[in-house]
Amino acid sequence: MKKKVKTYYLLIFILIIGGLLRFFGQYPGFPDNHPDEGISFTTGVYMLYHFMEPNIFYYPAGVPFIQALFYLIFFIPIVLLKLFILHPEYIFEFFSKGFIFFTKYHDAIFGVRDISAMFWSRYIVGLVGSGTVLLVYFVSKKLFNRQVALFAALFLAVNYRHVLGSHIGLPDTYNGFFSLFAFYTSYLLLEKQTRRRYILAGIAIGLAVAMKYQIFTFIPFAFVHIILLIKTKKIGAVINRNSILTIFISVAVFFLINPYILKNIDEFKYHADLTYRWYQMGNYQFRLYPYFYLFHWGIGEFVSFAIVLGAVFMARKSLLKFLMLASFIVPFFFMLTIYSNGGIYTRNFSTVIPFLTIIAGYCAWIFLQYSKKYRWGSLVLISLVICINIPSFNNSFLLSYYYSKTWNSDILMQWMDKNLPSNITLRNHNLVLAWKNRDQYFSILENKHINQSDWEYAYGPSSVAEFQAEEVDFVILNDNRLQNVTYWWRGWSADKLIKYSEVPYDYIMNGFFGLSAAELMSYSVHEIYKPWQAMSTGNYIIIKIPQKLDDDGRKIAEFHFDVESDMWSIRGLMNLKPPSFRFVPTIGKNGNGSVAIYGKGEGNTSRISSSAISIEAGRTYTVKGWIRNSAEKLDIDRESFLRIDFYNDMNNLDTLGVGVAVSPRAPISDEWVMEEVSAKSPYGAKYMTISFQRVNLPRSISLQDFTSYLDDVEVFESESEAIESFKELPYINNPTILLEDLYPNSFF
Repeated sequence: MKKKVKTYYLLIFILIIGGLLRFFGQYPGFPDNHPDEGISFTTGVYMLYHFMEPNIFYYPAGVPFIQALFYLIFFIPIVLLKLFILHPEYIFEFFSKGFIFFTKYHDAIFGVRDISAMFWSRYIVGLVGSGTVLLVYFVSKKLFNRQVALFAALFLAVNYRHVLGSHIGLPDTYNGFFSLFAFYTSYLLLEKQTRRRYILAGIAIGLAVAMKYQIFTFIPFAFVHIILLIKTKKIGAVINRNSILTIFISVAVFFLINPYILKNIDEFKYHADLTYRWYQMGNYQFRLYPYFYLFHWGIGEFVSFAIVLGAVFMARKSLLKFLMLASFIVPFFFMLTIYSNGGIYTRNFSTVIPFLTIIAGYCAWIFLQYSKKYRWGSLVLISLVICINIPSFNNSFLLSYYYSKTWNSDILMQWMDKNLPSNITLRNHNLVLAWKNRDQYFSILENKHINQSDWEYAYGPSSVAEFQAEEVDFVILNDNRLQNVTYWWRGWSADKLIKYSEVPYDYIMNGFFGLSAAELMSYSVHEIYKPWQAMSTGNYIIIKIPQKLDDDGRKIAEFHFDVESDMWSIRGLMNLKPPSFRFVPTIGKNGNGSVAIYGKGEGNTSRISSSAISIEAGRTYTVKGWIRNSAEKLDIDRESFLRIDFYNDMNNLDTLGVGVAVSPRAPISDEWVMEEVSAKSPYGAKYMTISFQRVNLPRSISLQDFTSYLDDVEVFESESEAIESFKELPYINNPTILLEDLYPNSFF
């Protein structure tokens, strides 16, 4: 009896921890602009007005159906009570007009653009996520014992990926809860094959499929019947009235929640086909990135090891239960990491993580049994389990804490309104603003007479030199947009990705867009960001573009590539497939030769670089060179650029310099064009190198043959400095945003 009481106290403590991590930070939480979340909560509201018919079939109606029920039973009565207290005259109107009342006062009930419903949906998913912790306890207890159950519940309570999934109203956390419930009901059939249990299994499986169009929950049910067939050697143990009844009930439950699919079958097929193509289904290929993400961030290194060890122990000591869990886990990972590219959207793993924590809990229990042989062994083991969960707890806490802070877009609007000068030229990424900030943004632009234009990576300027050429005063960088041109590493093969233990920053930052971002950030005047744990649709860096220096100064070096011995060194290969570099004796600016990058390749970090040039810290260096891009046809208008790297010594010339700068990308014109780049050498710098490099990022370009030539490079040194404009907004000497915050490890 004492053990039971102690267990329940521990369980309550774990549930409190899990609940606090999932509910703290729900307001204001993630910004109100996640497209998939809008599908859920707005559909839930729509269904209340249209006899539970959804307006979109990208996901099943299960999640919005649950949300609509909670709205109706819990949230709407609270809102109406508040409304009637503040406006007693509405009571008569409510009873006299009935349904029309909800149409007339839609915004008062659900919020403008259903913003209140969005927060309601997040409280609901927080409840479901917390409920999953409790369900993991009961399932683990049924499979094994209370100790395994407590360990498993603890692992899930603090798991970062699951806590993150419990902060936004997407289907994956619901799917995890109902999939685990369906698994539990299937497992019960191993003990006793009663009609009631078959009915329960049918209901649970139908509910799980109604959350997402996934049939993984049928596999444990089928596995149970394979075991029954092996045990009884009777086909009737597999095919009987009860098993058929389960299938019938599961289908009936699905269509009870999704009756309008049949009416809208064409739209359903359209969205199903869209998902099939979006997830690249049928493209069989092992993709390491999902495992890389889970190991380093989603689950964590130590807990991942516990899962692997737990699987080994369980396979040896409880093979049937191991195979039962594997019957869900293995097909899930096969679908998301081999059959499709769905694993790149890591929120999908919120579904399977509860199953994995059961295995981790089993591992902890096995070690607990061994530790009991030694004095203080159990205490040491439990302390160790707590310690290996600290990184996940820390990440989950930071997530919840920073989600409780004001949205970045709110802060950005306040800063722009107060600090951004009038009558300037501004370029900014799509800022992905919260809806309430969008009118405010345009009002600021109008009131301050700001000449604003979009900053798109597909066209227009992206570097300091390119912005200078267009006389831009300020730019606003949104890391959400930067991610769109720097996430390609997630598609790397295993042999490349396995060499890293974090986001491959060296790859990202040695490409054109990483280089240009690093250069731009050296001129930042303000930062608005949250740490990587609190994933967002925008961390913002406000950058003041420096004026161009008029005086080049004295020439200190030149390169003419007249003979092959003038060829520069190849750097930055990074085990990718680079284009080729060569000396061309017959083509040059003045006909005497040049160096060239030619052919196909994916190595956008590879370059040819000069030897180290001695410099003085604090002086401005300008590099001018003639570039020619020769191509019959290319689906971009600019490629290849010059690059400056500053170094403190000559030991690491293959790496990113302590300061960098890039020239404008040269046009695709088959003509020689002079491009130049200038930069002030940072404190402590003693050397610089000049490089010639390709952008070569979009996949379509890497499949095309073309040649980029470089000739007649000159290097100048000046003691002059560009005149700083808008001195009321000084440059930040030491930007605080970290690389891990700027370059996310995953999509939400």
